[in-house]
Amino acid sequence: MPGDANFSLRARIQSVRNSMAGIRTLVASQHNAWIHGVAALAVCGAGTLFAISRTEWCLVVVAITVVWLAEALNTALELLCDAVSPGFHPLVGKAKDVGAGAVLISCVGAATLGCIVFGPHVFSWWWADVGNDGMVGLRQPAAPPGGKVPHEQTWDPAGYARHARFVSDLGMPVFELLAARPEERILDLGCGDGDLTEKLVTLGCQVVAVDTSAEQVAAARGRGIDARVCDGQELAFDAEFDAVFSNAAMHWMTRPDDVLRGVRRALKSGGRFVGEFGGHGCVATIESALRAGLERRGIDPHGVQPWYFPTDSQYREKLDGHGFAISSLALIPRPTKLPGDIVGWLETFAGSFAGPLPEAEHLGYFAEVREALRARLCDASGDWTADYVRLRFAAHRQEIHVA
Repeated sequence: MPGDANFSLRARIQSVRNSMAGIRTLVASQHNAWIHGVAALAVCGAGTLFAISRTEWCLVVVAITVVWLAEALNTALELLCDAVSPGFHPLVGKAKDVGAGAVLISCVGAATLGCIVFGPHVFSWWWADVGNDGMVGLRQPAAPPGGKVPHEQTWDPAGYARHARFVSDLGMPVFELLAARPEERILDLGCGDGDLTEKLVTLGCQVVAVDTSAEQVAAARGRGIDARVCDGQELAFDAEFDAVFSNAAMHWMTRPDDVLRGVRRALKSGGRFVGEFGGHGCVATIESALRAGLERRGIDPHGVQPWYFPTDSQYREKLDGHGFAISSLALIPRPTKLPGDIVGWLETFAGSFAGPLPEAEHLGYFAEVREALRARLCDASGDWTADYVRLRFAAHRQEIHVA
């Protein structure tokens, strides 16, 4: 355009310097900016502590940015007004009031968003701390042959998000296999904290989510999901759903026949059953080290293993036997890079193995298992990989006609 100066890198650098000078003026002259800074640091610390999701971090960053932007514009307006009208003028006073009001609106909006983001995490933390005393409908695990009751697996949504968010992040292939359609009524079997369930709701599906963990159900409800505490081995729904979906949950359900009977009963005629869970050989290296650690302490590891990891042929037989027509079924090795140290994984998923030990010995036990696994599962960069194997399937309820 005529009159425009040619592009100058030096001018761009000076522009950035001028911008930084403006930020320094804002921070140096406005006490409210100090409060915003402390609040931003506190919120970021809380986000790290509660391991909030990527989406939640985006919302937090937007809220912080909007508050600082409003404060900066208000400060610029005040400085300009003071320059134009050093003395008092009613209109200048109103202009400053409007600018201050804009800052207040942004702060109220940010605080509201903070309650929405952090409320479920705080509630889940509190709930995990006080425990499940007084809760009705939670089953203790059935005793295995021999009468020994295994240590009950517990779930902390904040810890789960910190150490196991990859579980839902890697669940997209089975999510896509479901091919959910808007308005379909879907049961999410073993919903966890509702991360994948939320995606079904976003698609326009009518979703009921169930999980045995009251803490995880509370976290899912915090996302606005119809989540219920329910044992997946004791489903009581009757011909209600177009599809049942499950990701990374059914290996915790050690009575697969009960699960399949309940799923079949819950589905409408022709309804789909799509899921993925641990298959034969899943975390075999880790399990071997956990068992060896108990044996070295003179403890019989029999009965503490909490998982059901069938072969593809075994689960195909189960599905056939319960009246499901199989569209696809495959056992898929999937070595999975962990987000941090393997001790975090052990604390999250292998609590039942530490159950026979005094609580004071849990960390030492997991540290010993960690060292036993280092040579096989930790690379030269210090990154850990779990030896996952997944069983992914799609089937539908077929009607059985008696001649």
